[in-house]
Amino acid sequence: MENRKNTEYISLLSVISAFSMVSLHTNGCFWEFSTARYWLTANIIESVYYFAVPIFFMISGATLIDYPKRYDGWTYAKKRVHRTVIPFLAWSLIGWAIPLLHLLYRGRPVAPELLSVSGIWNGIVGTSFVPIYWFFIPLFLCYMSIPLFASVPDEKKIRMFSYLAGAAFVLNSLVPFLLSVFHLSLKWPFHLEAAGGYLMYVLLGYVLSRISLSRKHRLILYELALGGLLLHILGTYALSMNAGKIIQTYKGYLNVPCILYSIGIFIFFKENAEKMMRKSGG
Repeated sequence: MENRKNTEYISLLSVISAFSMVSLHTNGCFWEFSTARYWLTANIIESVYYFAVPIFFMISGATLIDYPKRYDGWTYAKKRVHRTVIPFLAWSLIGWAIPLLHLLYRGRPVAPELLSVSGIWNGIVGTSFVPIYWFFIPLFLCYMSIPLFASVPDEKKIRMFSYLAGAAFVLNSLVPFLLSVFHLSLKWPFHLEAAGGYLMYVLLGYVLSRISLSRKHRLILYELALGGLLLHILGTYALSMNAGKIIQTYKGYLNVPCILYSIGIFIFFKENAEKMMRKSGG
C-alpha cells in the first residue's frame, strides 16, 4: 500500500505541476506591468502557480536518488538521455528551424548566426530558440549530480541531505533575501555550492518523501507556506505599484517565499493524495 500511495502523490504532483506550468505560460500579461485591475489578478495567478518548477525538481529527488536500488548507472544515464536530453534537442532544433524556414519562405534576410555552428549551439544551450526550455539546463546538471548523492549510504542520507538542504536554504536564500528586503548593504559571500541552485530542491524532495511529520509540524509548515505565498503576492504587488514597474524582491524560484510555499505544496499532496484519489473514485 505504501508504494501505491507514493506513486499516487508523485503522479498527482506531476499532473498538477504540469497544469501549473501551462497556467504560468498563459499568464504572460503579468510581465507587462499595469495599474489596471487585471494585473492584480495576473499577479495572484503567477504567485499561486509558482510552485511548478520547484516541485518538478523535488520529484526528481524523491524518485531518482535511490536509482541504484532499481538499475545501474549506465541505465540511469540512458533513461535521462532518452526522456529529457533527446526531446530537448529535438524540440530546440524545431524551434530553430521553423522561424528560419519562415524567413526563407518570405524571402527575408537571415541572420548569419542562425546558420553558423556556434549560433545554433548558443541558441540551443542558451535556450533562445525556445526560451521556456531554460529549466532543462539546471535539470541536466542536477541529473549529473544525483549519482554523487546516490552513493551516500542509506542510513546517512536523511541526516546528510537535511543538513545540506537546510544550510543551503539559510546561506543561499534566507540571508540574501533578508538583506534585500531590509536594504542592508552587507557583503555575503557564504554560499553553499554543494547544494546550490536547484540541487536544494532535489535534496528536499528526497527527504520530505521519506520522513513522517507529526500533525503539529505539518501545520507549522503549512503556515510558513501560506506566509510565503502571501509574501509573494502582496510584496510583489506593493513594491511594483510603488515603483511603477515589476519589482522581483519576493519572486524567484530559489527565493524564500517560493521555497516555503513549494515545501508546503509537496507535503500537502504527500499527506492527502490517497484521500483525494479515493474521494474522486480513482
